[in-house]
Amino acid sequence: MAILAQTATIVDEVAAYISRLLEEKLSDVYAFHNIQHTKDVVEAAERIGRASQLSEDDLNVLLTAAWFHDVGYTETYEGHEFVGVQLAEEYLAELGCESQFVERVISCILATQMPQQPRNAVEEILCDADVSNVGSDTFFEMSARLRKELQAVKGEVFTDAEWYSVQHSFCKFHRFHSEYARRVLGAKQSENLVALERKRMV
Repeated sequence: MAILAQTATIVDEVAAYISRLLEEKLSDVYAFHNIQHTKDVVEAAERIGRASQLSEDDLNVLLTAAWFHDVGYTETYEGHEFVGVQLAEEYLAELGCESQFVERVISCILATQMPQQPRNAVEEILCDADVSNVGSDTFFEMSARLRKELQAVKGEVFTDAEWYSVQHSFCKFHRFHSEYARRVLGAKQSENLVALERKRMV
């Protein structure tokens, strides 16, 4: 099965595996980092990747990493990326994937740690996809979900003013990496920033 990593088949295999794992093991308290977030990141990654004209090999690496990037939340909140890396290594080895493919997937997953530190185009696109909600119409809905999750998982409670300040800071200083994300998502990010500034003044 060594050639599996060279085809789109691996993405289908991984998608089924991660979907099943998240549905079975992820706690309901994860209002933000849930299976829908993972699917949204995969969708955004493919959209940005194709717009950026990635090769099919690069897309396979990107989408595999996108499916694995948050699966570590099934076991831990802090350091979930490292659990995701371990699960990716084990499962991709079972599929007979080539070591270079696995290493690239792992590097992509680790690049999504905050602060993001992507080192190539594929890693940049995954990082952009992971926070693409900053530049989307769903920003405020996802923001509310993240606030709820932080309270449930970490006991962090924010007043409205404190939360809008945190989100304003992130929205103001975050910079997308890929040209497509800067151009397309950056425009909506600017709109969301204006809306946040209005909320801060209320």
